Amino acid sequence: MASPQPDTPSPNTIHVTMATAWMPLALTALSALVFTLDGSMNAIALPFIADEFDTSPAGAVWVTVGLQFMILGLALPIGSLATSLGRRRLFTIGLGVFVVGLIGSYLSPNLPALIGARVVQGLGCALFLSTRNAIGMEGFPPERRGMALGIIIAAVGLGAGSGPLIGGQLIDAFGWRSVYVAVAPLALITVMLSYFLLRREERQPLANFDIMGSTLGFLGLGALLVALNRTSDWGATSPGIIGLATLGLVLMAAFVWREGRVLKPVLDLAIFRSKAVVVSSMGLVLQVMGNSTTTLVLPFFLVRSLELSSTASGALFAIAPGFMFAGGLVGGKLSARLGVGPVMLAGMVAQVIGVGLLLFVDEDASLVHIALALVVMGSGAGMYQTSAGSAQMNAIPPGHIGTASALFIAVIMMAGSTGATLGGILMSSGDSSVIRISQVANDYHNVAIAGTVLLVLGLMNALYYQFRIARASSR
Repeated sequence: MASPQPDTPSPNTIHVTMATAWMPLALTALSALVFTLDGSMNAIALPFIADEFDTSPAGAVWVTVGLQFMILGLALPIGSLATSLGRRRLFTIGLGVFVVGLIGSYLSPNLPALIGARVVQGLGCALFLSTRNAIGMEGFPPERRGMALGIIIAAVGLGAGSGPLIGGQLIDAFGWRSVYVAVAPLALITVMLSYFLLRREERQPLANFDIMGSTLGFLGLGALLVALNRTSDWGATSPGIIGLATLGLVLMAAFVWREGRVLKPVLDLAIFRSKAVVVSSMGLVLQVMGNSTTTLVLPFFLVRSLELSSTASGALFAIAPGFMFAGGLVGGKLSARLGVGPVMLAGMVAQVIGVGLLLFVDEDASLVHIALALVVMGSGAGMYQTSAGSAQMNAIPPGHIGTASALFIAVIMMAGSTGATLGGILMSSGDSSVIRISQVANDYHNVAIAGTVLLVLGLMNALYYQFRIARASSR
């Protein structure tokens, strides 16, 4: 079956101007920089948060997962509402809420309060991330969307690469709380620029919003995520884990059932009639999950096994995101020239090589060895996410660009949340008060094995896309 045509007119009817295309793209890229600066500095802070609040890595990871879960649970409902309420209005409001959450994180007196403040940040992120890609890409014709998404992904890499460097310095000088307040000025500037420079859309009537479907999806994902995170503490066969997992699966099944029957679904299941949407979405899940599993808990290994300072750990951790910046730019240009299939395949091959190198790190590992692995992984991640995201966006049926934007973010957040939780579980095999060098190194080896399995599956997915879908669509 032929893939649906993109929901954008032909290039001859699109006028790419500063106001309609480049300014929105610049502001959405700036929002991506703000978001990833915060996220990457938070990753460096996790071992120090765990030490101050006397919790395990699995507990500390909820500082990240709490934010990601809000984005995951709300991305699709917000994407559905954005057409009525205005994408650009929600984008600006979300940035403002994000700033409030940053201040709350800085002031948090304990771990529950910190997780709560990060949940507030997650609400803001859900608002601006769910609308980001649609705002940044809708002013460009289909053949230039890969370039536009490449710029956004490059901004993600720039923020994720510079964040650990900045965060490490801040933590050494002022403590972990400083990483939250440091990004606030740039976030405020982004709010102001968005308010004054983005053209507002006209409000449209809000009717038939699927509140029940939104609630089912939110609660179902929450139950599954809590079950996954608590497995290491409660045991995989404990009544609590089995009950939560069963509840999550039932709620998600009910969500899918409802979405196929309501007039205005949160997620229109018709978009999955396109094999390109299904395969590219599955590939993004595997790539982001494998990457998150392997890299998010890397600071625990660097600090506790290699005994690096937060500054040195931040510098090393920054390598992969830094090269993701270059990979995103290169991937966007190559996708326009060669098509998305070859770029997806090349990016995933690089990811598998990089994670394979991490399989051989231990407490005596060379920093050069680790750095090389992160260079290859980062470059591959930038290339893959740019090309796979472009494939997904362009295969969405007409009139669904808002859904496409929200789906891209939901897929990224679902995989990132699950990968972060899985990595935290694998790094929490013992009592956090007695974790020592050899144990941490062994735990990280298990993390690398899990990441390798996921990325090899992603490579198989990329091969299928290139040789079955991309070639079929070019005939």
